[in-house]
Amino acid sequence: MSLTNQKPLIIGCAILQEEFEAIFSPNFNLDTEIIWLKPGYHSRTDKLRDCLNSLVESICFERKKLTRIFFGQSCLIDLEQSFQKEFKVLNTRNCLTALVGEKRLKELESEATMVVTPSWIRNIFLSQDEEFPIWQEADFRMNFGRYNRLLVLDAGLSPLSDEEILTAFDITGLVIEALPLDLTYFKNLAVEFIKN
Repeated sequence: MSLTNQKPLIIGCAILQEEFEAIFSPNFNLDTEIIWLKPGYHSRTDKLRDCLNSLVESICFERKKLTRIFFGQSCLIDLEQSFQKEFKVLNTRNCLTALVGEKRLKELESEATMVVTPSWIRNIFLSQDEEFPIWQEADFRMNFGRYNRLLVLDAGLSPLSDEEILTAFDITGLVIEALPLDLTYFKNLAVEFIKN
């Protein structure tokens, strides 16, 4: 079925869905259709490629110029260059730089700190989605063993429960700290990206 509606279309990673919906309240006239893809696709580029290619094929020619790809460029890897020819792609490295900017993220990542969001922990570390690998402590150590602590950027939209924090600790073995997240930077980035 072809996506022929002439509204602007955003194809985005659901890792940012809560924050996105929070900044665009019902009072904000965002006359846009949004398709959220599973967060786990960023670690399975084959699945992300297949999913995006399938969506792209269903978008009518006239609507392509109205389409925005709301993914960090490092998540798209080799897809970004080809997609940028036809679509506007978010000009940021990843979901975290979209939330706080490159400079602030580098500051937060100092001293071997891994920066995440509640959604990242739920959808990556604690996910039970059979399409993606279930994380165990050995998996984390092999992929992220260089970190000493986990810093959760929390906008207060859906804080982690005590059980989720304990489970994340069991998997990562890292001290978990929370830092309040102001969404102003993200809102400015998102509004400019959608409107221009």
